[in-house]
Amino acid sequence: MADWIVQTHFDSLAELICQISDRASALRAVAELDGLAIADDESFAVAKDILADPQTEEAVSAATLVAFELQATTLYTGVLKLLYGQNPEFQNGVRSGLRLCNVKPIAAELRRMADEVETPARIAILDVLTFHRIPVQIDFQQLPKVEDPEVRFLLLESLGRSKNTNSVATFFRDTDPKIRKAFWNAMARSGYPDIVNLCRRRCVQDQPCHDAIRFLGVIGSSDDFKLLLRLIMSDATAIPAVEAMGILGATELIPTIIKALGNPVTSQAAAVALERISGRGVPRNDPPPPPDHLTEDELDFWFHPGDPIPEAAETWWKQNHYYFETGKRYQAGRCVSDDPLGTVFDELPDEIRMDIYLRQRALDSANTPDWELETWPKYHRNPAWASRQSPGHQNSRITS
Repeated sequence: MADWIVQTHFDSLAELICQISDRASALRAVAELDGLAIADDESFAVAKDILADPQTEEAVSAATLVAFELQATTLYTGVLKLLYGQNPEFQNGVRSGLRLCNVKPIAAELRRMADEVETPARIAILDVLTFHRIPVQIDFQQLPKVEDPEVRFLLLESLGRSKNTNSVATFFRDTDPKIRKAFWNAMARSGYPDIVNLCRRRCVQDQPCHDAIRFLGVIGSSDDFKLLLRLIMSDATAIPAVEAMGILGATELIPTIIKALGNPVTSQAAAVALERISGRGVPRNDPPPPPDHLTEDELDFWFHPGDPIPEAAETWWKQNHYYFETGKRYQAGRCVSDDPLGTVFDELPDEIRMDIYLRQRALDSANTPDWELETWPKYHRNPAWASRQSPGHQNSRITS
């Protein structure tokens, strides 16, 4: 295979690794990796050059993944050197690549170094091991205070995967926006026992947490209808309350969502919520012209979907409400109340699948398998299969 073809595969794989968040990008990455595996010697040479003289985080990720796919053990030292090093960009590149590799050949080395390297590298190691569900002993209380929000984010995700509920709870007051959102995901994944009541309290505090309100849609029930209806009455909390209604997907809330289409504050959020529940587009007026003051660069990114038409949505609901059973939850037009992780699960959009999964983990963690949705193959996500496997057994190679 010509060198330029190999380099094209590398560049494409590097780009894809950084955006894997759905099944489509994961499958594309598999194709690129398979192409590089076929070009064995040429791929080895490129990976070796990248690890010896790294230039970008993305290239390091691809080189790491290729090194382990080829089982090129002579390259593992270069991978680990970058992981333990001081360059956060290259360290993050190795970490991202190792998430998608079979790390069993270096698991013992990673465990040994988990208490010996500097804090950022230690947390990167923790991320890799917990992603592969490999047990690791780290005294979290002895970790120095981490200022970098990206490193704190990795630590929080790792604690959630390791089901360390007490340590996850210490992020309760973190003010970084990314951490606030990740906090609820980590609490759900860890199986925090009082997550529903904690979320409700955060929704009604003096300065309500918008992320908590949205997450109430993930874990809420009919007991929360009154709270959401109260929150939608205030401009300060109306948008996250409408978003939560769409995530919850309760048919009883659809008339309220349709009414919110006519409120300029909530119209766009309500349209998204209704589309999420119904799986159908909300009729809209033609978009307005862009504002005169925008520059040419700003015009390239300007977008207005058009204002929703409440009357059309109301007519649709009157004609179709009998397709939606009262007391059930719906997402993308499908009932997700009866068997949320069953056949319907893999037919749902990826964002919705994540919320459905987190709901099950939060409300019934003892009987909900521990998954990585974007990168684990479907058979790893079969509850019967997962219940027979020991932690760390899964192979997290990118697939779907």
